Amino acid sequence: MRILFSLLDSQIGGAQRVAHLVAQELHGRGHAIGVMAPSPGPAVDQFQGLGAEFHPASVGSLRGAADVRRVASATIGYDVLYSHTSIPGQILGDIACQVTKRAHVVHQHTVPRVSPSPVVGVMHRALYRATVVRRLIIAVAPHVRSAVLRLGARPDLVEIVPNGVDADALEQIAVSAPRHVDPRVGMLARFDPQKGINVFLEAAAELRDSGAAFVLGASGRAYPEHERDVRAEAGGLDVEVVDPGDRGAPFLSRLDIVVVPSLRAEGLPLTLLEAMALGKAVVASDVQGIGSIAGLTDAVVLVPVGDVRATADAIRALIRDPSKRMRIGARAVSFVRRGYRADEAARYAADVVERSTS
Repeated sequence: MRILFSLLDSQIGGAQRVAHLVAQELHGRGHAIGVMAPSPGPAVDQFQGLGAEFHPASVGSLRGAADVRRVASATIGYDVLYSHTSIPGQILGDIACQVTKRAHVVHQHTVPRVSPSPVVGVMHRALYRATVVRRLIIAVAPHVRSAVLRLGARPDLVEIVPNGVDADALEQIAVSAPRHVDPRVGMLARFDPQKGINVFLEAAAELRDSGAAFVLGASGRAYPEHERDVRAEAGGLDVEVVDPGDRGAPFLSRLDIVVVPSLRAEGLPLTLLEAMALGKAVVASDVQGIGSIAGLTDAVVLVPVGDVRATADAIRALIRDPSKRMRIGARAVSFVRRGYRADEAARYAADVVERSTS
């Protein structure tokens, strides 16, 4: 079988990392892999390491017939299109698959969102119901499945496959991580206003006298003005900003406290799972996708969404109590090992892909 992976962009993010794990599993089963993305980049490089042919195409919006032709010309050489994109990309891919009579699997890694424009949003919903709802859909969490069903997907075609991480590999990274005298507090995310970077920076401003070092690991090109503002604010607060690229786990391993201050619902964020598997104390906002995990364990400190003071207070308490950080981290490792394994997630997702042509 030949499977074409469609990516929203070619940077290293949660969706791209999950897609690569599934691609590795399918490649190991003897299937041929291709990758479609707007441009070359680190995510494409990872796929090409599996022998994938690269097909440049942008699937971020519904611009017209030219986009359908471009995607269809790529899918014609494959048996299955596997979409890791936004709703416009899923619709575009499905129209192309209808033209080429190819199977289509959608991996819904976040809560699906249509355009905020009333007119465009109605169009997105109508097109989604006319295309994607008849395909196999993988949802990474129950609340994501519920959101997909509200868009009209058939319940019997939507399967929950939670994200997972390689706990053994992360344990080795954690063991080899350098130790610091002063606690290091950090955040790993894309430059995206919805990730709550400003909450993290404002909390850092309130904790200037804590003795902790603050560092932001961030990448992405979708919001250049936001990135410029973040870098300026971080510089004024003496918060280090680095681009970890595809080395997000080693970046997290060098932290003592990880902050995940998302402002809107997540799917099942890999950063959260990786930080927990690395034994880090995590302070996170109580949004869907995070709160549902934290509700199953006491290994995450939850704070109200967008609440700078509560975030700062939670971080301060952990800075002052190293033994509590260690207790929380140990519980987090055990929790992730029990239920969120990357090999299982990739295997289940690959099974769905293989069923899509039957």
